[in-house]
Amino acid sequence: ENPDTNTTLVIVEGEHILAVNDASANTFSIYPNPVKEVLHVQGKSMENVNYEIFHITGAPVQKGKINTGNINVSGLNKGIYIISITQNGKKSNLKFIKQ
Repeated sequence: ENPDTNTTLVIVEGEHILAVNDASANTFSIYPNPVKEVLHVQGKSMENVNYEIFHITGAPVQKGKINTGNINVSGLNKGIYIISITQNGKKSNLKFIKQ
């Protein structure tokens, strides 16, 4: 068993509260992780999907709509980030590493 699947990470920055829970509870998955240039997002349906990326400190750094399932993250500095994926009012928060 992967020890990361039972961890919870909570970040508080101003009005933003981000939590990363058990990966099995998320309806989306991301790969590759770590990522260099393009982060791929997979879900059952990719309609009406928006995202916001936060630095591990909680600062928002990038946001937009996911049309193709690909997000260009090449402009981000190396580090740990949280991607918050929203679809029809439901939110999934996932942690990734930018190389």
